[in-house]
Amino acid sequence: MEGVSMCDVKKLILIGENEEIEFKENFDFNGIMETAVAFANKRGGVILVGVRNDRTVAGVQIGRETLRDWANKISQNTDPPVIPELEVEEIEGKKVLCIKIDEYPVKPVMFRGRAYLRAGSSNKRLNAREIAELYYKSIRHSLDYLTVNAGLEEVNSEAVRKFVEVAKNRGRLNVLEGEDLETILKKLELVRDGKPTRALILLFGNDPQKILSTCPREDCEVQGKRD
Repeated sequence: MEGVSMCDVKKLILIGENEEIEFKENFDFNGIMETAVAFANKRGGVILVGVRNDRTVAGVQIGRETLRDWANKISQNTDPPVIPELEVEEIEGKKVLCIKIDEYPVKPVMFRGRAYLRAGSSNKRLNAREIAELYYKSIRHSLDYLTVNAGLEEVNSEAVRKFVEVAKNRGRLNVLEGEDLETILKKLELVRDGKPTRALILLFGNDPQKILSTCPREDCEVQGKRD
């Protein structure tokens, strides 16, 4: 939704329902909650309450406590809690509630023990295997993103090469003859800007406990974002 503000109702209606936009004619609790979770598990999105699927504006009744009530409903019924942004816009003399959901960093987010993922303009309920995969990918991404203040000398190069050899023999990794260790680790996304990631230290560090204990998660996260 680049170039479109959070609650530019006319533009959002013109774009139509997609992976980041959902229309709800009324306050359908289950439908809104499932979509909120699906957005949180993907790239985020906006729910327009008071807009029909055919893009016409139905409008909804919005009282003094509506925004607070729905903010509480969403945060209290999602696990982990999702904190939405809510805004009201009037169009054609009718009120539309915009509910903005950001992508949640660690997934899955669930509603009543169920996880959903946005797929096109619909919400897909995930099975146990898909939930496990989503969790693994989000954790892996979090670890890969963060770097630590350590050099590659802290990495057990022999262990890495043994792993690479096995992966290469199984056809899971394309490594050229004579490639150096840092190049290989970059291919594996375990090195960023010459610095090892938390994932690399956890997997192949000579002394992971020593390195990671000197770099608390919060400090590593700041370091990773600066990079």
